[in-house]
Amino acid sequence: MVLYWRRRRAGRRAGKKELSEGNSDMELTVPTHFVCPITLDLMKDPVTLPTGITYDRESIEKWIEAGNQTCPVSNQVLRTFDQIPNHAIRKMIQDWCVENRSSGIERIPTPRIPVSRYEVSDICSRIMAATQRGDAKRCSELVGKIKTWVKESERNKRCVAENGASCVLSATFEAFASISIEKHAGLLKEILWALTWMFPVGAEGQSKLGSTPSLRCMAWFLKGEDTSAKQTSVLALKELLALDQKHVDAFAEIEGVVEALVKIIKEPICPTATKASLMAIYYMISPSATSEKITPRFVEMGLVPLILEILVDSERSTCEKALGVLDGICSYEEGREKARNHALTMPVIVKKILRVSEKATEFSISILWKLCKSNEDGGVEIEAIQVGAFQKLLVVLQVGCGERTKEKATELLKLLNQYKDRSLSTNLFFLFLLLSSNLLTLFISTTFYSSCSLNPTTTTTVTTTAPKHDVVEVSVESQTTSDLPPEFLTFTSPQVLPFGFNTNFDSDSILPPVGRPCTLFPDELRRYMSYKVNGSCPDDELLAQKLLLKGCEPLPRRRCRPAAPMEYVEPYPLPASYWSTPSDSSVVWTAYTCKNYSCLINRKHNQKGFDDCKDCFDLDGPEKTRWAGSIGGGLDFSIDEVLAVKRPGTIRIGLDIGGGVATFAIRMRERNITIVTTSMNLNGPFNTFIASRGVVPLYISISQRLPFFDNTLDIVHSMHVLSNWIPTTLLHFLFFDIYRVLRPGGLFWLDHFFCVGEQLEKVYMPLIDSIGFSKVKWVVGRKLDRGPELQEMYLSALLEKPLKNSW
Repeated sequence: MVLYWRRRRAGRRAGKKELSEGNSDMELTVPTHFVCPITLDLMKDPVTLPTGITYDRESIEKWIEAGNQTCPVSNQVLRTFDQIPNHAIRKMIQDWCVENRSSGIERIPTPRIPVSRYEVSDICSRIMAATQRGDAKRCSELVGKIKTWVKESERNKRCVAENGASCVLSATFEAFASISIEKHAGLLKEILWALTWMFPVGAEGQSKLGSTPSLRCMAWFLKGEDTSAKQTSVLALKELLALDQKHVDAFAEIEGVVEALVKIIKEPICPTATKASLMAIYYMISPSATSEKITPRFVEMGLVPLILEILVDSERSTCEKALGVLDGICSYEEGREKARNHALTMPVIVKKILRVSEKATEFSISILWKLCKSNEDGGVEIEAIQVGAFQKLLVVLQVGCGERTKEKATELLKLLNQYKDRSLSTNLFFLFLLLSSNLLTLFISTTFYSSCSLNPTTTTTVTTTAPKHDVVEVSVESQTTSDLPPEFLTFTSPQVLPFGFNTNFDSDSILPPVGRPCTLFPDELRRYMSYKVNGSCPDDELLAQKLLLKGCEPLPRRRCRPAAPMEYVEPYPLPASYWSTPSDSSVVWTAYTCKNYSCLINRKHNQKGFDDCKDCFDLDGPEKTRWAGSIGGGLDFSIDEVLAVKRPGTIRIGLDIGGGVATFAIRMRERNITIVTTSMNLNGPFNTFIASRGVVPLYISISQRLPFFDNTLDIVHSMHVLSNWIPTTLLHFLFFDIYRVLRPGGLFWLDHFFCVGEQLEKVYMPLIDSIGFSKVKWVVGRKLDRGPELQEMYLSALLEKPLKNSW
């Protein structure tokens, strides 16, 4: 296997000289015996197995840890898993790196020898002996050595954790915490840091860490001013309190712990510490004898407003934990009273329903249920209706949820339905209050999201039935559908299943899907959905494509027949259809500037401006030679070169994103490989042309989720389409979607990815690295046809989804 490295500029002068001479695209070939057979990357720590094959240590260890007992290359059964460092190869690699330093290759450091279980057992014995002598200095030195080991590699960390270090360190922690916390604070802090990544620590370790001296020591760190000690302590407490309720009860008895945990949330150290503190509080307020005493103290310390502030703008994990804590607090009257009296409670809680995760939705509905059930004057219910809770709960029942959540949502709908009329009379007063506060922005965004319903504009009775529960009849008035066409509303309304509740759907009805932005373009949508039912569809291909590209994807279905060519001619038979221009009578031409294939073929001579597919309808032109050779060069990989990466016959099915007229699919079909090609009809009948050639077109935009199941495709290819014109975040989502549909070991061929200047190294290389692909080939070159001053670049890469741990 050949791996390419692009030469980097040695300096500004060298870079300018290269530009002037046009030699900036030089490639550096890594010697084959320097490359790990598993990852195809340059080896950093080469080791040899008993079979005589050399691998990178990290790669072969992952292979063995996954349960494999054979050599990956020779397939021989390994009688021992001994890995002998290959110093000769490692020295040759280092010398090669030094020789090519001017090309941007960094010398790999000399690896340290991994720690063995015998060394771990020995140091644990010495720590125990020093602990029994009360020798804190010696213990500190030995713990420091463990800390050095674990920082060197993940392998060392696992070795230390798996060979009894957690029990020894827990015992040492308890022993010195019993003597004097202040005197031995440094040692205790180091031990606690080591223990945070060793959980679960086993029964013996739990008993030591859960003892009164150990808990008091962790509480002492929490109440101190050392932020790193606080973070370490709260991380250890999060793990410890999750193991046994008796640890929770013992910790809750220590003075000042409530204030310390709240302070970490009020004055954040880091997101990790905040989440750990939330989890510790969650365990402390979970129903128990202790929680009845401790929860009011958290409420008195102002935890409810702090939680609501976190919920306004927090990432998913923090949001789930904060909602869990608020749900626990609302189990008590003091907590419910504080929540009811806070202006942010209802808008924030309703906003989180269906916005964060399934767990967050469950917590939000539980909080809403507790607040409404314990309220007598109806004020909470009216506020909930005004911020969109009613519509959100209906959608929850439609999309499905857990049994307990479904019960609460059903009961809430009954409660809220009693106050819908009263809520209308208070809208003006409620709006006045919002205008006089800082909550208007939050209210508008929450209401917009929650009211983005696709129900009919007129008042309609919707019957929602849950299994083993009462039928709830509620009146729904949508505030956003008055401009939408009736046929669209007919399609998107919930469709009741003829045979009632279905366990596969976890519902008694189906909600047909459409793109959420469809309702943002009511004029175009009205034109698209205005037709005679059971009749002919309007000739509106351009309108449909504009809606789709704006984000209305998938488009709503229609009950009409699309236009067909007047004198349709059947396509050529296979394989003649591969390289034959189909009849003009196979296309409805009204949506295109050209009205026949001759015009499309000749537009390369007449059309001005850039068009990436200006000549692709000419099957006797450049399209005839595309991917035809068996040997590629530079940025142009050949198909045979790519297929040679895998065992013959293992590349069988795949996808070509933005594949023009599907010549890539044709070339693969000639090799008995089936490729589906995505394409839009941008001023040309691309999908019809692809189908006429005898391969499968797929009419979706780059914004649409790929309609394939996880881990199924052998290869995904894209040429030119995936480039810097796509917003970076959307491209990130798309790359992860490609990773999702590829099977382990599948290939992603990124063909001529276009970008400018420093975008590649600063934006796109980190983005691609974050996905998790292994690099098989990686070639970068300058695009010089419009002049070097534009600094235009191409990247061609062959990436592989890892066989192991690809999740």
